[in-house]
Amino acid sequence: MGQTRNLEQTVDFLGFLRSQLNGLQGIPTLCYELIQNADDVRDEAGNPAAERITFDVCDDALWVENDGVFREIDFERMQRISWGNKREEAGTTGAFGIGFVSVYQITDTPEIFSSSRHWVFHPEVEESRRIEEEDVETQFTRFRLPWAFEVTQVRKELRIPPVGRSKLDDITAEISQAVENAALFLKQIRVLEVKRNGRLVRRIEVLKEDDVYLLADGDKTIRWRILRGDFSETAENMRRRYGELIEEKRRATVELAVPETPLTNGLLYAFLPSETSTGLPFHINADFYPSPDRKRILLDEDYKSEWNGLALECAAEILASNVQSLLELFDIPTFWNFVQRTKDACEDGPLADRLPDFWEILKPEIKNERVVLDAGGKRLRPGEVYYPRQKEQANATEILEELGLPIVHPDLNSYQNLLTLVGVRVLRLSHIVDALRTRGLTQRTELSSMAAHLQTIDGWEK
Repeated sequence: MGQTRNLEQTVDFLGFLRSQLNGLQGIPTLCYELIQNADDVRDEAGNPAAERITFDVCDDALWVENDGVFREIDFERMQRISWGNKREEAGTTGAFGIGFVSVYQITDTPEIFSSSRHWVFHPEVEESRRIEEEDVETQFTRFRLPWAFEVTQVRKELRIPPVGRSKLDDITAEISQAVENAALFLKQIRVLEVKRNGRLVRRIEVLKEDDVYLLADGDKTIRWRILRGDFSETAENMRRRYGELIEEKRRATVELAVPETPLTNGLLYAFLPSETSTGLPFHINADFYPSPDRKRILLDEDYKSEWNGLALECAAEILASNVQSLLELFDIPTFWNFVQRTKDACEDGPLADRLPDFWEILKPEIKNERVVLDAGGKRLRPGEVYYPRQKEQANATEILEELGLPIVHPDLNSYQNLLTLVGVRVLRLSHIVDALRTRGLTQRTELSSMAAHLQTIDGWEK
Protein backbone atom coordinates (compact mmCIF):
# COMPACT_ATOMS: atom_id res chain seq x y z
CA MET A 1 0.00 0.00 0.00
CA GLY A 2 1.12 3.55 -0.70
CA GLN A 3 1.49 6.29 1.87
CA THR A 4 -1.82 7.79 3.10
CA ARG A 5 -2.42 11.51 2.90
CA ASN A 6 -4.98 13.90 4.34
CA LEU A 7 -6.81 16.17 1.89
CA GLU A 8 -8.83 19.29 2.50
CA GLN A 9 -12.59 19.19 1.90
CA THR A 10 -14.49 22.43 1.40
CA VAL A 11 -17.96 23.54 0.48
CA ASP A 12 -18.85 25.58 -2.58
CA PHE A 13 -20.71 28.19 -0.55
CA LEU A 14 -22.70 29.66 -3.42
CA GLY A 15 -23.57 26.13 -4.52
CA PHE A 16 -24.74 25.42 -0.97
CA LEU A 17 -26.88 28.57 -0.99
CA ARG A 18 -28.31 27.61 -4.37
CA SER A 19 -29.38 24.16 -3.14
CA GLN A 20 -30.91 25.58 0.04
CA LEU A 21 -32.78 28.28 -1.86
CA ASN A 22 -34.58 25.62 -3.89
CA GLY A 23 -36.80 25.05 -0.86
CA LEU A 24 -36.89 28.61 0.46
CA GLN A 25 -38.37 30.48 -2.48
CA GLY A 26 -41.11 33.09 -2.29
CA ILE A 27 -41.62 36.36 -0.47
CA PRO A 28 -43.92 34.74 2.15
CA THR A 29 -41.16 32.25 3.01
CA LEU A 30 -38.65 35.08 3.41
CA CYS A 31 -41.10 36.89 5.72
CA TYR A 32 -41.84 33.81 7.79
CA GLU A 33 -38.14 33.13 8.33
CA LEU A 34 -37.49 36.67 9.57
CA ILE A 35 -40.66 36.67 11.69
CA GLN A 36 -39.61 33.35 13.19
CA ASN A 37 -36.21 34.79 14.01
CA ALA A 38 -37.83 37.71 15.84
CA ASP A 39 -40.26 35.40 17.62
CA ASP A 40 -37.32 33.31 18.87
CA VAL A 41 -35.30 36.27 20.21
CA ARG A 42 -34.13 35.72 23.79
CA ASP A 43 -32.19 37.86 26.22
CA GLU A 44 -29.08 36.62 28.00
CA ALA A 45 -31.23 34.96 30.66
CA GLY A 46 -33.18 33.07 27.99
CA ASN A 47 -36.38 35.10 28.38
CA PRO A 48 -38.53 36.35 25.46
CA ALA A 49 -37.12 39.67 24.28
CA ALA A 50 -39.02 40.95 21.22
CA GLU A 51 -42.62 42.03 20.67
CA ARG A 52 -42.56 43.93 17.37
CA ILE A 53 -41.39 43.42 13.80
CA THR A 54 -41.54 45.92 10.92
CA PHE A 55 -41.02 45.36 7.20
CA ASP A 56 -40.25 48.54 5.25
CA VAL A 57 -40.14 48.13 1.47
CA CYS A 58 -37.90 51.02 0.40
CA ASP A 59 -36.79 51.78 -3.12
CA ASP A 60 -33.19 50.79 -2.36
CA ALA A 61 -33.67 47.89 0.07
CA LEU A 62 -36.02 45.89 2.25
CA TRP A 63 -35.51 46.92 5.87
CA VAL A 64 -36.68 44.54 8.60
CA GLU A 65 -36.54 45.59 12.24
CA ASN A 66 -37.46 43.86 15.48
CA ASP A 67 -37.12 45.24 18.99
CA GLY A 68 -34.82 42.49 20.23
CA VAL A 69 -31.03 42.27 20.06
CA PHE A 70 -28.59 39.57 18.99
CA ARG A 71 -26.70 37.65 21.65
CA GLU A 72 -23.21 36.31 21.08
CA ILE A 73 -24.66 32.87 20.36
CA ASP A 74 -26.89 34.40 17.66
CA PHE A 75 -23.92 35.93 15.88
CA GLU A 76 -22.12 32.61 16.14
CA ARG A 77 -25.08 30.86 14.52
CA MET A 78 -24.91 33.31 11.63
CA GLN A 79 -21.26 32.41 11.13
CA ARG A 80 -21.92 28.68 11.35
CA ILE A 81 -24.83 28.19 8.96
CA SER A 82 -26.52 24.80 9.35
CA TRP A 83 -25.02 24.40 12.83
CA GLY A 84 -28.44 23.46 14.14
CA ASN A 85 -27.90 23.90 17.88
CA LYS A 86 -30.90 26.22 18.06
CA ARG A 87 -33.10 23.15 17.65
CA GLU A 88 -32.30 22.25 21.25
CA GLU A 89 -33.00 25.70 22.72
CA ALA A 90 -36.29 25.57 24.61
CA GLY A 91 -39.00 27.95 23.50
CA THR A 92 -37.65 28.48 20.00
CA THR A 93 -39.16 27.38 16.70
CA GLY A 94 -36.46 27.48 14.04
CA ALA A 95 -32.79 27.02 13.41
CA PHE A 96 -31.79 30.53 12.38
CA GLY A 97 -28.94 30.50 9.91
CA ILE A 98 -30.51 28.14 7.39
CA GLY A 99 -33.65 30.27 7.33
CA PHE A 100 -31.61 33.41 6.76
CA VAL A 101 -30.54 31.90 3.44
CA SER A 102 -33.99 32.83 2.10
CA VAL A 103 -32.96 36.52 1.93
CA TYR A 104 -30.57 35.75 -0.93
CA GLN A 105 -33.51 35.44 -3.29
CA ILE A 106 -33.76 39.26 -3.24
CA THR A 107 -30.27 40.44 -2.24
CA ASP A 108 -26.58 39.74 -2.90
CA THR A 109 -25.24 41.44 0.23
CA PRO A 110 -27.52 41.21 3.29
CA GLU A 111 -26.66 43.36 6.30
CA ILE A 112 -27.35 43.09 10.04
CA PHE A 113 -27.28 45.88 12.62
CA SER A 114 -27.51 44.62 16.21
CA SER A 115 -25.69 44.77 19.55
CA SER A 116 -23.36 47.57 18.37
CA ARG A 117 -22.25 45.61 15.31
CA HIS A 118 -22.84 46.06 11.60
CA TRP A 119 -22.29 42.95 9.52
CA VAL A 120 -22.26 42.82 5.73
CA PHE A 121 -22.28 39.40 4.07
CA HIS A 122 -20.34 38.75 0.85
CA PRO A 123 -21.20 35.18 -0.17
CA GLU A 124 -19.00 35.26 -3.27
CA VAL A 125 -15.66 35.75 -1.47
CA GLU A 126 -13.46 33.33 0.48
CA GLU A 127 -14.81 32.31 3.87
CA SER A 128 -12.21 34.23 5.87
CA ARG A 129 -13.48 37.49 4.33
CA ARG A 130 -17.16 36.60 3.92
CA ILE A 131 -18.45 38.77 6.79
CA GLU A 132 -17.43 42.41 7.01
CA GLU A 133 -17.84 43.87 10.52
CA GLU A 134 -17.76 47.38 11.93
CA ASP A 135 -18.73 48.92 15.26
CA VAL A 136 -21.84 51.11 15.17
CA GLU A 137 -24.47 52.42 17.56
CA THR A 138 -27.61 50.28 17.57
CA GLN A 139 -30.78 50.05 19.63
CA PHE A 140 -32.65 47.08 18.21
CA THR A 141 -31.99 44.57 15.42
CA ARG A 142 -32.25 45.69 11.80
CA PHE A 143 -31.72 43.77 8.59
CA ARG A 144 -30.95 45.73 5.43
CA LEU A 145 -31.49 43.70 2.27
CA PRO A 146 -30.40 45.80 -0.74
CA TRP A 147 -32.44 44.82 -3.78
CA ALA A 148 -30.52 42.76 -6.32
CA PHE A 149 -31.74 44.76 -9.30
CA GLU A 150 -28.86 43.83 -11.62
CA VAL A 151 -27.57 40.60 -13.12
CA THR A 152 -24.48 39.91 -11.00
CA GLN A 153 -22.15 36.98 -10.57
CA VAL A 154 -24.01 36.09 -7.36
CA ARG A 155 -27.35 36.08 -9.24
CA LYS A 156 -25.81 33.84 -11.89
CA GLU A 157 -24.32 31.42 -9.35
CA LEU A 158 -27.59 31.24 -7.41
CA ARG A 159 -29.54 30.90 -10.67
CA ILE A 160 -32.04 33.46 -9.47
CA PRO A 161 -33.14 36.38 -11.64
CA PRO A 162 -32.72 39.96 -10.41
CA VAL A 163 -35.57 41.73 -8.64
CA GLY A 164 -37.74 43.83 -10.97
CA ARG A 165 -37.88 47.47 -9.94
CA SER A 166 -41.54 47.56 -10.95
CA LYS A 167 -42.34 44.68 -8.56
CA LEU A 168 -41.79 46.50 -5.26
CA ASP A 169 -45.48 47.32 -4.77
CA ASP A 170 -46.36 43.68 -5.47
CA ILE A 171 -43.74 42.59 -2.94
CA THR A 172 -45.29 44.98 -0.41
CA ALA A 173 -48.69 43.35 -0.97
CA GLU A 174 -47.20 39.87 -0.53
CA ILE A 175 -45.52 40.89 2.72
CA SER A 176 -48.79 42.41 3.93
CA GLN A 177 -50.62 39.12 3.35
CA ALA A 178 -47.80 37.12 4.91
CA VAL A 179 -47.83 39.06 8.19
CA GLU A 180 -51.60 38.55 8.44
CA ASN A 181 -51.20 34.80 7.99
CA ALA A 182 -48.30 34.63 10.44
CA ALA A 183 -49.71 36.68 13.31
CA LEU A 184 -52.01 34.20 15.01
CA PHE A 185 -49.75 31.68 16.78
CA LEU A 186 -46.57 33.66 17.40
CA LYS A 187 -45.19 33.17 20.90
CA GLN A 188 -43.96 36.68 21.68
CA ILE A 189 -44.36 39.00 18.67
CA ARG A 190 -47.51 41.06 19.20
CA VAL A 191 -47.19 43.83 16.60
CA LEU A 192 -46.43 43.33 12.90
CA GLU A 193 -46.08 46.33 10.60
CA VAL A 194 -45.61 46.79 6.87
CA LYS A 195 -44.36 50.07 5.41
CA ARG A 196 -43.55 51.41 1.96
CA ASN A 197 -40.72 53.95 2.01
CA GLY A 198 -41.48 54.64 5.67
CA ARG A 199 -45.23 55.09 5.19
CA LEU A 200 -47.38 52.68 7.21
CA VAL A 201 -49.32 50.32 4.96
CA ARG A 202 -50.58 47.81 7.51
CA ARG A 203 -50.38 47.23 11.23
CA ILE A 204 -51.61 44.08 12.93
CA GLU A 205 -51.70 43.82 16.71
CA VAL A 206 -52.48 40.60 18.54
CA LEU A 207 -54.17 40.86 21.94
CA LYS A 208 -54.25 37.60 23.89
CA GLU A 209 -56.71 37.04 26.74
CA ASP A 210 -56.56 33.41 27.86
CA ASP A 211 -58.63 31.53 25.28
CA VAL A 212 -59.56 34.56 23.16
CA TYR A 213 -57.24 36.23 20.67
CA LEU A 214 -58.12 39.57 19.11
CA LEU A 215 -56.39 40.50 15.86
CA ALA A 216 -56.64 44.25 15.38
CA ASP A 217 -56.03 45.09 11.73
CA GLY A 218 -56.67 48.77 11.05
CA ASP A 219 -60.37 49.42 11.69
CA LYS A 220 -61.14 45.70 11.73
CA THR A 221 -60.84 43.38 14.73
CA ILE A 222 -61.25 39.62 14.37
CA ARG A 223 -62.05 37.53 17.43
CA TRP A 224 -60.61 34.02 17.58
CA ARG A 225 -61.51 31.38 20.16
CA ILE A 226 -58.48 29.26 21.03
CA LEU A 227 -59.17 25.67 22.07
CA ARG A 228 -56.25 23.84 23.68
CA GLY A 229 -55.23 20.34 24.63
CA ASP A 230 -52.26 17.99 24.57
CA PHE A 231 -51.23 14.43 23.80
CA SER A 232 -48.55 14.17 26.48
CA GLU A 233 -49.18 10.52 27.31
CA THR A 234 -48.95 9.23 23.74
CA ALA A 235 -46.05 11.60 23.07
CA GLU A 236 -44.16 10.07 25.99
CA ASN A 237 -44.76 6.60 24.55
CA MET A 238 -43.26 7.80 21.27
CA ARG A 239 -40.22 9.22 23.04
CA ARG A 240 -39.62 5.85 24.69
CA ARG A 241 -39.81 4.09 21.32
CA TYR A 242 -37.75 6.55 19.29
CA GLY A 243 -35.38 7.92 21.91
CA GLU A 244 -33.46 11.04 20.97
CA LEU A 245 -35.04 11.20 17.52
CA ILE A 246 -37.85 13.16 19.19
CA GLU A 247 -36.21 16.35 20.46
CA GLU A 248 -36.71 17.04 24.15
CA LYS A 249 -38.01 20.54 23.46
CA ARG A 250 -40.72 19.35 21.03
CA ARG A 251 -44.04 20.08 22.65
CA ALA A 252 -47.15 17.89 22.72
CA THR A 253 -49.57 20.80 22.95
CA VAL A 254 -52.19 21.50 20.28
CA GLU A 255 -54.24 24.63 19.60
CA LEU A 256 -57.30 25.18 17.44
CA ALA A 257 -58.07 28.74 16.33
CA VAL A 258 -61.75 29.23 15.53
CA PRO A 259 -62.82 32.62 14.12
CA GLU A 260 -66.24 34.22 14.54
CA THR A 261 -66.96 33.41 10.90
CA PRO A 262 -65.98 29.83 9.98
CA LEU A 263 -63.06 29.55 7.57
CA THR A 264 -63.44 27.98 4.16
CA ASN A 265 -60.06 26.24 4.23
CA GLY A 266 -58.05 26.09 7.43
CA LEU A 267 -54.29 25.53 7.53
CA LEU A 268 -51.89 23.50 9.61
CA TYR A 269 -49.48 25.73 11.53
CA ALA A 270 -46.12 24.83 13.00
CA PHE A 271 -46.37 28.16 14.84
CA LEU A 272 -46.05 29.73 11.39
CA PRO A 273 -48.43 28.79 8.57
CA SER A 274 -47.65 25.89 6.29
CA GLU A 275 -49.17 25.44 2.85
CA THR A 276 -50.97 22.31 4.05
CA SER A 277 -54.67 23.10 3.91
CA THR A 278 -57.30 20.90 5.51
CA GLY A 279 -60.66 22.22 4.34
CA LEU A 280 -61.62 22.49 8.02
CA PRO A 281 -63.26 25.75 9.21
CA PHE A 282 -60.44 26.46 11.67
CA HIS A 283 -56.64 26.46 11.91
CA ILE A 284 -54.63 23.83 13.82
CA ASN A 285 -51.33 24.72 15.46
CA ALA A 286 -48.91 22.19 16.93
CA ASP A 287 -45.20 21.46 17.10
CA PHE A 288 -45.53 19.60 13.81
CA TYR A 289 -42.60 18.26 11.87
CA PRO A 290 -42.54 20.19 8.58
CA SER A 291 -40.94 19.20 5.29
CA PRO A 292 -37.34 20.41 4.76
CA ASP A 293 -38.63 23.52 2.98
CA ARG A 294 -41.09 24.05 5.89
CA LYS A 295 -43.94 24.58 3.45
CA ARG A 296 -45.94 21.45 4.25
CA ILE A 297 -46.59 19.21 7.23
CA LEU A 298 -45.31 15.65 6.93
CA LEU A 299 -48.09 13.06 6.80
CA ASP A 300 -46.30 10.03 5.41
CA GLU A 301 -45.06 6.87 7.15
CA ASP A 302 -42.02 7.82 9.24
CA TYR A 303 -41.76 8.75 12.92
CA LYS A 304 -42.19 12.45 12.15
CA SER A 305 -45.47 11.76 10.39
CA GLU A 306 -46.54 9.56 13.30
CA TRP A 307 -45.95 12.47 15.68
CA ASN A 308 -47.92 14.78 13.41
CA GLY A 309 -50.74 12.24 13.23
CA LEU A 310 -50.97 12.13 17.03
CA ALA A 311 -51.24 15.92 17.06
CA LEU A 312 -54.13 15.78 14.58
CA GLU A 313 -55.92 13.09 16.59
CA CYS A 314 -55.54 15.33 19.63
CA ALA A 315 -57.03 18.21 17.62
CA ALA A 316 -60.12 16.13 16.85
CA GLU A 317 -60.57 15.31 20.55
CA ILE A 318 -60.14 18.97 21.49
CA LEU A 319 -62.87 19.99 19.06
CA ALA A 320 -65.28 17.34 20.34
CA SER A 321 -64.76 18.38 23.96
CA ASN A 322 -65.45 22.04 23.24
CA VAL A 323 -68.98 22.10 21.81
CA GLN A 324 -70.02 24.54 24.54
CA SER A 325 -67.17 26.89 23.62
CA LEU A 326 -68.35 26.84 20.01
CA LEU A 327 -71.90 27.64 21.11
CA GLU A 328 -70.58 30.63 23.04
CA LEU A 329 -68.82 31.87 19.91
CA PHE A 330 -71.52 31.16 17.29
CA ASP A 331 -75.24 31.61 16.96
CA ILE A 332 -77.02 28.33 16.14
CA PRO A 333 -77.15 28.68 12.32
CA THR A 334 -73.43 29.55 12.25
CA PHE A 335 -72.69 26.58 14.51
CA TRP A 336 -74.33 24.26 12.00
CA ASN A 337 -72.46 25.91 9.15
CA PHE A 338 -69.26 25.17 11.08
CA VAL A 339 -70.28 21.54 11.65
CA GLN A 340 -71.23 21.08 8.00
CA ARG A 341 -67.84 22.41 6.87
CA THR A 342 -66.11 20.05 9.31
CA LYS A 343 -68.01 17.06 7.96
CA ASP A 344 -67.36 18.06 4.34
CA ALA A 345 -63.61 18.43 5.02
CA CYS A 346 -63.45 14.92 6.47
CA GLU A 347 -65.26 13.44 3.48
CA ASP A 348 -64.05 15.49 0.52
CA GLY A 349 -61.37 17.91 1.78
CA PRO A 350 -57.76 18.09 0.58
CA LEU A 351 -56.62 15.84 3.46
CA ALA A 352 -59.70 13.64 3.69
CA ASP A 353 -57.60 10.46 3.54
CA ARG A 354 -55.06 11.72 6.10
CA LEU A 355 -57.16 13.46 8.74
CA PRO A 356 -58.76 11.72 11.70
CA ASP A 357 -62.54 11.79 11.32
CA PHE A 358 -63.30 15.01 13.17
CA TRP A 359 -66.97 14.64 12.26
CA GLU A 360 -67.44 11.14 13.71
CA ILE A 361 -65.62 12.15 16.91
CA LEU A 362 -67.69 15.34 17.20
CA LYS A 363 -71.09 13.80 16.43
CA PRO A 364 -71.73 12.01 19.77
CA GLU A 365 -70.97 15.22 21.68
CA ILE A 366 -73.41 17.23 19.57
CA LYS A 367 -76.21 14.78 20.33
CA ASN A 368 -76.05 15.65 24.03
CA GLU A 369 -76.11 19.44 23.70
CA ARG A 370 -78.88 21.98 23.13
CA VAL A 371 -77.80 22.81 19.60
CA VAL A 372 -81.10 22.92 17.68
CA LEU A 373 -83.50 25.86 17.54
CA ASP A 374 -87.21 25.09 17.45
CA ALA A 375 -89.64 27.32 15.59
CA GLY A 376 -90.05 29.52 18.64
CA GLY A 377 -86.30 30.09 19.02
CA LYS A 378 -85.80 27.75 21.98
CA ARG A 379 -82.59 25.67 22.11
CA LEU A 380 -83.23 21.94 22.39
CA ARG A 381 -81.29 18.69 22.08
CA PRO A 382 -81.45 17.01 18.65
CA GLY A 383 -83.55 14.13 19.93
CA GLU A 384 -86.21 16.55 21.18
CA VAL A 385 -86.95 18.19 17.83
CA TYR A 386 -88.73 17.13 14.64
CA TYR A 387 -88.06 18.02 11.04
CA PRO A 388 -91.17 18.42 8.83
CA ARG A 389 -90.53 17.14 5.32
CA GLN A 390 -93.95 18.02 3.98
CA LYS A 391 -95.00 21.60 3.32
CA GLU A 392 -98.34 21.02 5.03
CA GLN A 393 -96.53 19.94 8.20
CA ALA A 394 -94.30 23.01 8.14
CA ASN A 395 -97.38 25.21 7.78
CA ALA A 396 -98.86 23.61 10.89
CA THR A 397 -95.90 24.47 13.11
CA GLU A 398 -97.95 26.22 15.81
CA ILE A 399 -100.37 23.32 16.12
CA LEU A 400 -97.56 20.76 16.19
CA GLU A 401 -95.69 22.73 18.85
CA GLU A 402 -98.88 22.90 20.92
CA LEU A 403 -99.11 19.13 20.64
CA GLY A 404 -95.61 18.81 22.09
CA LEU A 405 -93.83 18.29 18.78
CA PRO A 406 -91.13 21.00 18.56
CA ILE A 407 -90.32 21.79 14.93
CA VAL A 408 -86.88 22.74 13.61
CA HIS A 409 -86.50 26.47 13.01
CA PRO A 410 -86.67 27.44 9.29
CA ASP A 411 -83.15 28.94 9.54
CA LEU A 412 -81.81 25.39 9.88
CA ASN A 413 -83.67 23.91 6.90
CA SER A 414 -80.51 23.75 4.77
CA TYR A 415 -78.92 21.40 7.32
CA GLN A 416 -81.69 18.78 7.19
CA ASN A 417 -79.42 15.82 6.41
CA LEU A 418 -76.91 16.85 9.05
CA LEU A 419 -79.62 17.29 11.67
CA THR A 420 -81.04 13.83 11.11
CA LEU A 421 -77.55 12.33 11.54
CA VAL A 422 -77.33 13.70 15.08
CA GLY A 423 -80.78 12.57 16.16
CA VAL A 424 -83.37 15.06 14.88
CA ARG A 425 -86.39 12.97 13.87
CA VAL A 426 -88.23 13.35 10.60
CA LEU A 427 -91.85 14.11 11.50
CA ARG A 428 -94.15 11.22 10.62
CA LEU A 429 -97.89 10.69 10.89
CA SER A 430 -97.31 8.24 13.74
CA HIS A 431 -95.66 11.01 15.79
CA ILE A 432 -98.71 13.24 15.30
CA VAL A 433 -101.13 10.43 16.18
CA ASP A 434 -99.17 9.61 19.35
CA ALA A 435 -99.16 13.30 20.32
CA LEU A 436 -102.93 13.56 19.82
CA ARG A 437 -103.45 10.49 21.98
CA THR A 438 -101.17 11.84 24.69
CA ARG A 439 -103.20 15.05 24.74
CA GLY A 440 -106.45 13.10 24.89
CA LEU A 441 -107.52 14.37 21.49
CA THR A 442 -109.00 11.08 20.28
CA GLN A 443 -112.63 12.22 20.32
CA ARG A 444 -114.78 15.27 19.66
CA THR A 445 -113.45 18.21 21.73
CA GLU A 446 -114.91 21.65 22.38
CA LEU A 447 -112.81 24.51 21.00
CA SER A 448 -113.15 26.33 24.31
CA SER A 449 -111.04 23.65 25.98
CA MET A 450 -108.18 24.05 23.51
CA ALA A 451 -105.16 26.33 23.76
CA ALA A 452 -106.03 29.98 23.19
CA HIS A 453 -104.71 30.20 19.62
CA LEU A 454 -106.66 27.05 18.66
CA GLN A 455 -110.04 28.22 19.91
CA THR A 456 -110.96 29.54 16.46
CA ILE A 457 -111.23 27.91 13.07
CA ASP A 458 -108.62 30.37 11.81
CA GLY A 459 -106.17 29.04 14.34
CA TRP A 460 -106.48 25.53 12.92
CA GLU A 461 -106.22 26.76 9.37
CA LYS A 462 -102.93 28.63 9.81
